[in-house]
Amino acid sequence: MSESQFAIRQALEHEAPQMATVLYQSYRLLDYWPTCFPSVQEDNWVDSQTDFCLQHIGERSSLAFVATDARGRIVGVICGTFLSKTVALPTGKPIMGMDIEEARKMNNVPYHSTLTEKFGEFLCE
Repeated sequence: MSESQFAIRQALEHEAPQMATVLYQSYRLLDYWPTCFPSVQEDNWVDSQTDFCLQHIGERSSLAFVATDARGRIVGVICGTFLSKTVALPTGKPIMGMDIEEARKMNNVPYHSTLTEKFGEFLCE
């Protein structure tokens, strides 16, 4: 594999902290970060999201994949639950510093039910 190539494979449990770090480094660049996560510290985010990633590794109703570079470093992550009426949403640790109203919007079961009725099953991060 050359320097510019990467491989995608299923995530392993021991990689969950690295996965959470990659997610943090990616998400904090998004425009909505200051609104949803005004005072989130990296260590709090990584702790919470490590738990989130672990909930998806090896689960039948979820997926967890990593992209690794030529040196084996994790450079990308995708994990989530296949959202449907029969699969419960994961319940991770709350993230210190996250705006609680924004958290409620993102983890609102009736909202997710409306989405599945409209669009069918899909992957919910």
